[in-house]
Amino acid sequence: MLQQTVGAPPAASRGTYRATRWVVRLVFGVHAGLVAVQPVLAGLYLSGSLDAISVHSAIGGSLIPVGFLAWAAALVHRWPGRGPIWPAAVMTAVVIAEVVQVSAGYSRSLGLHVPFGVSIVGTTVGLFGWSVLSRERIRERRTPERPAPTVPVPTTP
Repeated sequence: MLQQTVGAPPAASRGTYRATRWVVRLVFGVHAGLVAVQPVLAGLYLSGSLDAISVHSAIGGSLIPVGFLAWAAALVHRWPGRGPIWPAAVMTAVVIAEVVQVSAGYSRSLGLHVPFGVSIVGTTVGLFGWSVLSRERIRERRTPERPAPTVPVPTTP
């Protein structure tokens, strides 16, 4: 049996996984908080508080860099943290949606701005909930010292 271990990256330790997981929780939490306040500010503006639109605009402009930071945190949680890849993929879609969202907001295209906003809020709050509530385990690389568990195969008579 040929076993190739040359050049294989070392398995992440539990400490690396936990550290990257806490970074993901922190950055996803900040991102979700900024996103969640946006509908409140839009509602305040529509209720007559004209100053709310300037805060809404400032936070909207800051969401793209914070979204990139959340995307980077999700990638670091995957490599070297050995976490799942899907949060980084979802964050890629969220950052693209945020670019469209901000562009639609500045061009006053509410037909795009509102639906994208609703989807961004739901997705980011869901990602933050996943980062806090999930109990996934570290994915450890199988080595000759740590082979994969074997399952007995039944034999037919």
